Amino acid sequence: MKKIAKMLFLFAAAGILYMFINPSDANSPKSSSKNLLTENQSKSMDAYWKAKAASEARDYQKALDHLDNALELDPENSAALMRSTMVHSLIGDYETAIIHIEKAQTVLRKQGKYESANNLEIEKLALQKMLQDNDPSSTVLK
Repeated sequence: MKKIAKMLFLFAAAGILYMFINPSDANSPKSSSKNLLTENQSKSMDAYWKAKAASEARDYQKALDHLDNALELDPENSAALMRSTMVHSLIGDYETAIIHIEKAQTVLRKQGKYESANNLEIEKLALQKMLQDNDPSSTVLK
């Protein structure tokens, strides 16, 4: 029951994250030629959308494969970083989820999206707590 409650919290957090980082805005082309996507960024977003569909179908390995491809093409694809955070947390890989949420924060700050980056701190703390709760070697009292 405790694990189900944590997962429900995580899904709620993912919904909150979506409000702060809308993938259609995070890496979409704008009217200015300065902001047009490079070929790699475009391919990265294509891989992101495939990952999104796979994760919604609960095919997490396929989603991770697409996300790895997306991030190889564009390591600053904040949408792919956040989707990777979510998928890794769903499969219980909290360490990788934390790494990806920290990368997303760095990218967002670089893009001048400081409020969005700071808002991810709550989700990062939740992931750290989940990692701690699932670590049998943890010496912290629960």
